[in-house]
Amino acid sequence: MSKKSKGLGETPQNKQIVITPERIGLYLFGAIAVGGAFYLANSYIKDLKNKAEAYNNQKLNQGSVTNPLNPAGGAGNTGEGGGTGTTVVVDDRAAKIRELEAMIPRASAYGDVVKNGVKYYSDEFPIRLYAGGERVRLLQKALIAQGQASIINQGGGADGILGKMTTKALEQLNFSVPVTREQYLVLLSYYVYGKDYVTEGMGRIPMQTEEEELWNMLLGTSYENQ
Repeated sequence: MSKKSKGLGETPQNKQIVITPERIGLYLFGAIAVGGAFYLANSYIKDLKNKAEAYNNQKLNQGSVTNPLNPAGGAGNTGEGGGTGTTVVVDDRAAKIRELEAMIPRASAYGDVVKNGVKYYSDEFPIRLYAGGERVRLLQKALIAQGQASIINQGGGADGILGKMTTKALEQLNFSVPVTREQYLVLLSYYVYGKDYVTEGMGRIPMQTEEEELWNMLLGTSYENQ
């Protein structure tokens, strides 16, 4: 039997959607799947945020330190004086060494430091006997912080001159003159962080080489202790 064709002007009948138990099950399954995916995505984002916040809090609690040349009473402050201060947060050895490097004062020029009419050597590295400048002054502060205050004070305190008393204080800690850049950073690390991050894991304290010892013997005996 052939299908009857629709005549002009006739309105086609709409198909009715039959709701069956199977169709209802599919709708429910789709809704549950979408809701579950949204829940998992939202939980993942929250977990990432919590981890990021925990990481940031951990970094903030891992020993913020203050530049001893410009302290302001912040955490880890071991310097003296006033100023606005610059507090930095570091959490690895390389970053700590970079911060220590940035704290080293500019080397003085020969004659920048004059005491009792005597001009002292520049305190560029290696810092020899009778060198004078802000590098030496910070070195002396580091030695005082390591329990050498009585010896340093016998030589005039942190006067910025590496004389015999400063040399004696260095020797008490198994350091020697001239002071190399590495030795200086080790002492500065103890001063700022309370431990050695410069030679960490190497099991040694950097000492002067034979060439530096000879240099000290040749050039470090010009003046009497001031």
